[in-house]
Amino acid sequence: MHLLRLDVRINAKPTGCLPIAAGKSILHSGMDKLGQVGVAAGHLDICMAYHPRRPFSGRPLPIQEPTANMVVDIGGGTTEVAVISLASIVYSRSIRYRSGVIIDLHVHEKLYSPCAFMSLEDAVESARYHGLGGICITNHDSMEIYRDAAAYLRTVDFPVFVGVEVSTMHGDIIALGLRSLPASKPFYRMPAQDFIGHVNAQGGFCFAAHPFRNVREDGRFLDFVQGLHGIEIYNGGNYDQESNTKARNACRRLGLVPVAGSDAHEVDELGTYAMWFPEPIADTPALVAALKAGKGRPVGRKGKREYTFLDG
Repeated sequence: MHLLRLDVRINAKPTGCLPIAAGKSILHSGMDKLGQVGVAAGHLDICMAYHPRRPFSGRPLPIQEPTANMVVDIGGGTTEVAVISLASIVYSRSIRYRSGVIIDLHVHEKLYSPCAFMSLEDAVESARYHGLGGICITNHDSMEIYRDAAAYLRTVDFPVFVGVEVSTMHGDIIALGLRSLPASKPFYRMPAQDFIGHVNAQGGFCFAAHPFRNVREDGRFLDFVQGLHGIEIYNGGNYDQESNTKARNACRRLGLVPVAGSDAHEVDELGTYAMWFPEPIADTPALVAALKAGKGRPVGRKGKREYTFLDG
């Protein structure tokens, strides 16, 4: 959460400079929007001062005086605006605003993942409802949804990417950007390293899915495989947060890309965890490139359409 302070006076003529104090880590897009508001209000110059540790450092707000003190609180998916005067809140409003796009990288549908309870159409409708900007279908050991739903994917006005969650003998691995799966089956007899090599040979991106969920997936393979790009550090299907904590620690220790996904099997689970990207993602190659470049950030859904950034 990042706090900003804007001091304005009721019925006062706009001055030449509007001061804004903000935390240093605030998104520049958010500051740009506030700057545009100031210009529209008649301020020719916007003075932005960054305070990385104490956004409210300096002169305290004169909330006891008959002047208007505007406080803007920018979160991951909502901006709260309040005007305080005479020690009372005289106006407040919650504004949903978020730059960039949020994509759920771990979603199952029922046609090729028998454990799921939603169709591709249900998943898209729910993703829109929850404010997502795209989903990635990662069915178990199958990419056939792309072939069967090709016509639907061409007509729907919503980004749908197709990946796969392969159950190797060492743990589940999600891959994006594949043209084909390995010929050898069953996959549960395939070493994790073999599948990772297959992904890299096709220029894809792969990450370990919920590597600490159970006894089989105890995460030990993470220390001996080569070429793994990332680790799912937030998984909506992990009922204990300890599994996510272990995944985050392993990701930091190994210096891999942190990934978040809902592991949704039902419509209400979409977007529980997802990834934020600063720019829209047009296709799978662009998604793979953005992930490899570390442009994504894990987010968690707080409500219907509200998301907050999470520690990587």
